This record gives sequence, structure tokens and C-alpha cells, in this order.
Amino acid sequence: MDREFTANVVTTAVESGTHGIQYWADVLAYEWKGDDYAQAVIMDRESGRPHMYPLTHEVIEAGINMIIDRHNAMHLDDSYRVAVRIAVEDNDAGQIDSELADQIVQAATLGDVVYG
Repeated sequence: MDREFTANVVTTAVESGTHGIQYWADVLAYEWKGDDYAQAVIMDRESGRPHMYPLTHEVIEAGINMIIDRHNAMHLDDSYRVAVRIAVEDNDAGQIDSELADQIVQAATLGDVVYG
């Protein structure tokens, strides 16, 4: 998956406000440099043990791969897994809405979809 795809996921997750990740995470830093570069640092404020997570290409790619892996025992409905897989196969991050971007970030940083 290319950097433009993961940059779009970061942008959607961060810029969607409480419809993205900001109902459970504080965005401490965010940098966008064109279509193929976006990264952020977030902090999980809901867990009771704040921890900072980088949202880089590699982190988002790992989260996406966790979601599309059917054998991963995440708390996620299969319809979301299918939607992410189709977006990846089509190389169309425009299919990733704020809810899916939130789930990708949670998988990437928390190892599961814990919130929402």
C-alpha cells in the first residue's frame, strides 16, 4: 500500500474531529505535506494511562493489515474488515470514512478496536 493511501487515512482520522479519533485521543502534533505525507502523534486519554502513539505510514499500514487479517481476533464486525480490504484492493482511500479511519488507528495503536 502506498504512502498516499496511509496519509489519507491519517488525515481523515485527525481532521474528522470527534467523528474520527478525537473522541478518545488528543492530537498532540499533526503534519501534512502533500498527498503522500501525513503523520501525527496522538495520546489515548480514555484509558486512564495516557500513552503517546505516532501515526506514521508504517504504523497505519500495520493497523490496516491487522484489520484485513480474518484470523486476527479483533473486536470488529466482518463488514468493516471487508470495507477496508476493498479500499486497499482498489487503492482508494476515499472509501475510508472517519469511522473506518478511527478503527484503523485503534488497531494500529491499541492492537484492537476498543472505543466506539
